[in-house]
Parts: sequence; structure tokens; C-alpha cells
Amino acid sequence: MTLREDPRLAEARALPIGEVAERLGIAGLKPPQAIERVGPCPVCGGRDRFGINTARNVFNCRHCGGGDAIALVGLVKGCDFRAALDWLMGAREVETDPAELARRKAAREKEARQRSRQAEAARRNAIAQARAIWHDSRPAEDSPVRDYLARRGLTRARLPELPACLRFHPDLPYMVPAEGNRGRWREIHRGPAMVALVQAPGGRGSGIHRTWLDLDQPKGKAVIAHEGETLAAKKTLGSVKGG
Repeated sequence: MTLREDPRLAEARALPIGEVAERLGIAGLKPPQAIERVGPCPVCGGRDRFGINTARNVFNCRHCGGGDAIALVGLVKGCDFRAALDWLMGAREVETDPAELARRKAAREKEARQRSRQAEAARRNAIAQARAIWHDSRPAEDSPVRDYLARRGLTRARLPELPACLRFHPDLPYMVPAEGNRGRWREIHRGPAMVALVQAPGGRGSGIHRTWLDLDQPKGKAVIAHEGETLAAKKTLGSVKGG
């Protein structure tokens, strides 16, 4: 049997990428339990350079490249494809019964469908939340958004009229995953924010980009600290890819 015909191949590629990352000892990916988790690459390092996507079941590093679970093992362990497959699934010793192979295939396909449904439900929920925040925001003109943009070089002289895709929210919560997550979030900061609408190709809003403001800070952005770490004052919500 060639490597391409090896039944372990499909099983290895169907393994949840999050579980493989844990087996490899990859730590520091955030938010924990989220569909997309980012952090330092376990090989080349670099903050927020590496990430996994549990819905697509892949990883990517902006320096080292990306791929499936087998490629992730090969990257971290520094081994070839066959050795990575053996590490994940164990060395192949005996032929597996065809009925058992069919059962495993059906189980993998069922799990893949479930992951897809969960990812789509999470996407729809995030889009709904983004639209709710957008509608709760007010026009950006004559708001702190003007002062913030002026500090970024976009003065009234250069931008006489703010685009309609920018709005202002006076009291927007900054949420992070709760301990253990399980779909729960907790508020760690609340304050004024610039809200930018991300539009899908059809024109309807599909996501937002939020920048928390503090005009007492040199660059106008809020300083948000959590558990000894300074978090980014900018976050996206909803479906933003391709928008």
C-alpha cells in the first residue's frame, strides 16, 4: 500500500486542529476555544504571527506557511510527512478491516458537518451582534471620532465630511472570553469607540471594526489592560473577509 492509499491519511487530516495543537504543546493561542486563535509561532516566534482555524481545520504562520494537522506536526517536530503521520496516528502495522474504514469515514464526515454547522451558526451570530452595535451607534460627525482622526492626520481640512461608514458609540463594552469560555464572554472595559462598517460585496453590512478611544492618550486610543497584558484597542466583529 502506498502512502497515498494509507487509510490513516484521511483520519489524520480530520483530527481537530485544536487538539493537535494541544498535543504538540502549542500554548498562548487566543481567544481560547474560539474558531480563530492566534499567538506566537512555536517555531519562528513572533507575536500574533501564527493562528489556527478550527472550522477550516488548518493552521497558518505568516513566516513558516500553513496546512493541515499533518503539516503542523511536521513543522513543530521538524520531521517529514511520513514521520508526522506516524506521530499522529501511530505506525501502520496491520491492514484495517474495510467495514471499520467505512465506519471511520462516516464518523469523520459527520464531525466535519457538525463543525461546519457550528462555524456557520457562530458566523451568523457575530454578524447579528455587529449589526446591533452599528445601529446603536450615532453619526461620527461632531463626535470624538473627529478628534481621533485629526490625531491620525485626517484633519477636517483633509477630510471635510466623514464617510457614512464611520460612526461613534459612546459606551461600547470590550469583551474577552470568560474562563473556560463555553460560549461565555465577560466585559473588561467600557468606553467611547469609533465604529467602522464592513460591507459585503452586495452592500449590506456584514461586520464592524471597533477602535476604543481615549483622547487623553497620545495617539487617542484607549489603553486596555487585562491580566497583566495590554490588549489591542482595535477589534473586528462579524464577517469581514472580502468586505
